This record gives sequence, C-alpha cells and structure tokens, in this order.
Amino acid sequence: MRITSRRRSGAVPHRQQVARIGALAALLCVTTVLAACGDDRAGDGPRANRPAAPASLGPGQEADTSLPPVKVGYQNLESTAVALPAFRVGFEAGVKYVNEHLGGVKGHPLEADGCKTDLTPETTINCDNRFVDDGVAAVLVNIDIALDAGLPALQKAGIPVIVSLADSPAVERAQGTVFSYGASRRATDAAALKGMIETGSKNVIIALPDTSGYHEQWEDVYEPVADQNDVKADVVYYQLGSADYGTLASIIVAKNPDTVLLPAANDTDCDGTLPALAAAGFAGKIMAGSCSDFIEKFPSSQTAGIYVYGLLPAPQWVGNLPESVEEDLAVFNAYMEQEGQGEFANAFGMQGFALALNAASMLAQADDPTTSVSTMAALKSAQGALFAQDASYDCATAGAPGSSACGNLTWYGQVQDDGTILNSDFSPIDANAALPE
Repeated sequence: MRITSRRRSGAVPHRQQVARIGALAALLCVTTVLAACGDDRAGDGPRANRPAAPASLGPGQEADTSLPPVKVGYQNLESTAVALPAFRVGFEAGVKYVNEHLGGVKGHPLEADGCKTDLTPETTINCDNRFVDDGVAAVLVNIDIALDAGLPALQKAGIPVIVSLADSPAVERAQGTVFSYGASRRATDAAALKGMIETGSKNVIIALPDTSGYHEQWEDVYEPVADQNDVKADVVYYQLGSADYGTLASIIVAKNPDTVLLPAANDTDCDGTLPALAAAGFAGKIMAGSCSDFIEKFPSSQTAGIYVYGLLPAPQWVGNLPESVEEDLAVFNAYMEQEGQGEFANAFGMQGFALALNAASMLAQADDPTTSVSTMAALKSAQGALFAQDASYDCATAGAPGSSACGNLTWYGQVQDDGTILNSDFSPIDANAALPE
C-alpha cells in the first residue's frame, strides 16, 4: 500500500503516471459526511422512510411495438475487481419504465444492448466496436473509466454518447459528440469542496486515489477553490482498492482537520474508512464519496449528521425538496420495488434509472431516433427536463465553456436520525459557479 500526502503550499513531489481508476460513481451519486449523534435506528432502516409511493403507477403510455426500436448500446463497469451492477439494474428498470409508462422514444420501443467493461481500455474498445458494427442510435454510459479509449471509434462512426457526467478530460472536451446531462467533472469536484465550505469547513483534508488524473484534479480544482475561499487544504493519496484504511485514518487525524473529503470513495472505501476514522478519534465532518449503503450498514450514532452530495438526490432524500423531485423519487422507489429490485433502490440504481429516462427525453428530439445521424444532429441542441432534479439540460449552451456538459447542478443533503436525507438550504449548488476563476 502506498499513501502519500502533500500540503497545499508545498512543492510538487509526486507525478507518477498510473492507470486511471477514477471513481466516477463518487460524483454521480452520493458523498457523505460523518458526525456522531443520535441513537441506533430500529425497524426496516432508510427504505421504510423513503418518499411514499404514488397511489398507482398506472398503465401509462406504452411504446408502439409495431414501430422499429431505438437501439442503443449500454456500457457499465462490472469486472471481477470492481463491479457496480446497481447502475445496470436501475438502468434496465428505467428502460422498462420508459417503454411501459412514457411511450418509449417518440413512440418507438427503447432497446438496450448491454456490454460490461472492466478496468482496461480493451474491454471498452471491444464494446464500442460492437456497437459500431450493430449501428446503434447512441451509446449510453453509466460507469466506464476507460471511455476515452472507445471514443475514437464511436466518433468516426458518428454515434453520439450520452453520459450523466463528463468524467475524463477527453470526454469533457468532446463537445458535440458526447452529451452529459449533468455538470462537468471539474465543476462537480469544485462543488464538492464548495458545499463543505458552505457548512463552515475551514481546515480540510482531501483524500484521493493515487492516480495522475486525481493529482491533476487536486492542482486544477481543489487547490485553487481552497485558495479562493481562504480555506486551508491538504491532500492525502491512497491506493484505490488496496488501501490500509487504518493507516489512512491515522495520517488524516494527525493533521488535525475539521473536515475530511473522500470524493472518490466507493462503498468499500466508505465501509473501511468511516469506522477507521471513528476508531482514530476523528470527530469532525467526513465527505465519503459515492456511498449510500453505509446508512443501513452502520448505526445512526455513526451516520446521523452526515452530509451527502451528488448530481441528483438519492432515494433516501425526503425533506426540503421541490415537489417534482419528491414525486420522481417516489416513482423510482415504487417501481424498483414493483420489479423486485428493491435492494438496488439506492443512489447507484437511481443513476441508472435516471440515465434511461433522461436519454429517452434527449433521443426523442431526433426526427428519426432510430438512426445515429438523426440523433447526433438533434442532441447538439437538445433541451428538456431532468429526472429528479427540478431543472433542465441544455446542450445548445454548454454547461461549462468548452465542455460536453449540458447541466450545472449538484445537490447537498444531510442524513437524519431515521436514515432519511434532508436537502440542505444551500442546495442545489450551481457547480459552474464553484469553478475556480
């Protein structure tokens, strides 16, 4: 295991280039902040406290099966080393919901061809080459850290890519061929720190995976945001997937911060880091990546008071939200239960569901949504409402200059004693406004 740290005002000691194993899920879903308070929860946990289901999902408007389907490729990270199946399960449920309740895509059934990727560019290239051969109308992506490698083939074939977050530099720069209905990666990273500054944080440790991409994020985003807001910041790097969480926690606590940000953490990182920090005596705030399962895994004495952030509210959010968002969350929770997928009614599943619904909205603006020529042309000016955000996407005007992002919001909330999440008064945040000048 390798753990290194570097202070904001120090020299640049570490530029080792390693394979990018970015935790895109950290920005797609929920980030957490731990505080000790409250009693252990009884009953069925957060699921019992989610937004009430609508009286009936109703028959809705079914897609016209006599029309040719809108065939899309779908890729998601599901390898033996890192598997995130909840995104796929949520997406598959979303596709079914689109076809059963929303009339498909301009009447056409939405049909997805799934392809699982791992941590290597080869699997991504193989998936995207297959999609090119199949002539899909678009490629939809939840998590694929090697998407950069597959982009050239898709761009050459004129196939648009729809993502929830422009995660890498190449994807973010691919304006006009990649369409991210969320904010840009740089903007969401900036909003992650800005949100904690809004809570009063003044002395922050940011723990990041030890990859070249995250070194760049520290230097290009976190460090200047801290400088502009007169916040003391330090960074600690750890090996993603093989960190010694006890050692990591000890290094962090020794620096005596009031807040710890773990913006790239996955559920495994959270399950290891949160108790390690508590055991090390840390009593401040912790923003712990993409985690949401921790709410049910740990007692409320370790979770109540946690702040969470993401591109859209998680299923546990129940308070201080716009009515339309509460309705969308209720639909998601009810439909996942109806489909027998209640265990995946979490932040990851929510992102998959949202990808299906938002992509259907975007593709429906094409004259002929079954062809990539038509969808590519339409997506460049696509505008519409976002699922569970009470906001709109606008691909005609980039969410950030030179970016493939069509959106600009991130949401912040706080875990309550009963496991629900209360939307913060300053949420949602305009992520673009949080970017360093």
